[in-house]
Amino acid sequence: MYRQEPFVYKEIADIDPNVDFRINIIGRIIEKKEDMLIVDDGTGNIIINLSSDTVMPNLKGNEIVRVFGIVLPTEPLQMQANIIQDFSNLNLEILKTWKRIYHDFQNEK
Repeated sequence: MYRQEPFVYKEIADIDPNVDFRINIIGRIIEKKEDMLIVDDGTGNIIINLSSDTVMPNLKGNEIVRVFGIVLPTEPLQMQANIIQDFSNLNLEILKTWKRIYHDFQNEK
């Protein structure tokens, strides 16, 4: 039975295209075009390539989103989106707390 690797949460500044492959990020859309988005998570930004296979809600721009996708070995940093979720109702204070706990946990490893 074939099992795909999970999408690992990453902050944009920590993405290494030579190592990371299936990731998810959370950030704000700062630019939107028909076939791409630029998302910023406060640590950096990334170009999100869209295709007809990308599962996503109707986005206007400036929303907070979670993006699941594949890192592309390109410069500037890019990923091909598989799924995009609208996280506009996300409580940013809770997200900041979660990120702090996540970093503490990663540093203990």
